[in-house]
Amino acid sequence: MRNTSKIGQVSVAQIICPLSNLGKYIYLPFGDHYRSDLVIEDEDGRFSRIQCKTARLVRGTVGPRIMRLERPRNLESFRICTSTGRLV
Repeated sequence: MRNTSKIGQVSVAQIICPLSNLGKYIYLPFGDHYRSDLVIEDEDGRFSRIQCKTARLVRGTVGPRIMRLERPRNLESFRICTSTGRLV
């Protein structure tokens, strides 16, 4: 059986690594079912809420399920990680 929670956690981890390498401060919400998966703080002290998604590449583009998603108004950004670990 596919463990979708684990798949999502792996995507969040793969998105955190490059953000950390860029010097961003990263905050993770405690618990589940929040609108954002992580919060980053820029060097100037500005906070951005980020929602992470896992996607499949279909012929080199992000799969249609992800393309139908709309960014909620209270999020500053989406980060998408493919099942192979590629960030798009």
